[in-house]
Amino acid sequence: MPMIAVINIDISKRDLEDVWDNLQTTLVAADGIEPIAMGIVFETYDIMIFTLCKEPENLTQYIINRIRSLKGITETTVFFTNSLDTIKHENEPEPGIDGIAYLDVECGKDDYVFKQIKEKIGPEEEKTFTKFLGFCLHSANVDLMVGFKGINLFYLDALFSKIRMIDGVTDLEITMFSRFKTLVEYDQLSKRFPWFL
Repeated sequence: MPMIAVINIDISKRDLEDVWDNLQTTLVAADGIEPIAMGIVFETYDIMIFTLCKEPENLTQYIINRIRSLKGITETTVFFTNSLDTIKHENEPEPGIDGIAYLDVECGKDDYVFKQIKEKIGPEEEKTFTKFLGFCLHSANVDLMVGFKGINLFYLDALFSKIRMIDGVTDLEITMFSRFKTLVEYDQLSKRFPWFL
C-alpha cells in the first residue's frame, strides 16, 4: 500500500537557495518513490519534502542517493502517513498550504481527536483554513498533523487555540512555510493529491 513520507532536512554551512535549487534537480520519481512537493520552513529544520512511496522499502536508498548526498545537508528525519484526509470549506482563498500543526495526542484518544478536527475545526473569520489531516506513523513525538492556510497570525492563533482545547491534545507545535512548491503538474495534483489544494 502506498504511503506518504515526510522528509525533514537540516542544512549547515551552505546557502539555502543553492540546496533548494539542487533538490529540484535531484528529486525525480525513481524506484517507486515520487516527490510531490517541497517547502522551506521556519523551525528546527530547513526544508520539508513530501513523497509518495509506492515501494517504501526503497525510501532509504532514495534519501541516501538523492538527498543526503547533496552538499550542505547535515540531517534528515522521516515520518509516514498512509492517508491524508482533505478538509473542504466554503469560500476558501487560493489553493495551497502555509504550514503544518503537529499534535501529540493522549493514547487512546487518537480517533476522537481526528474526528473533532475533521468535523468541528474550520475557518477563523474566513481568513484561516484547515486543509488536511493525517495520522503520523513511526514518529517519536508526533501523532497527528494538520495542514493549514492563513492570511493573518491573529486568526491562526485562534485556530490553534481551538485545536489545543480538544480533549486528548497534549501538545501542539507549528511549522510555517516561507516557500512551497509542488513537484507534480497542477492537473495531476488536483486529481491525485487534492489535500494540497
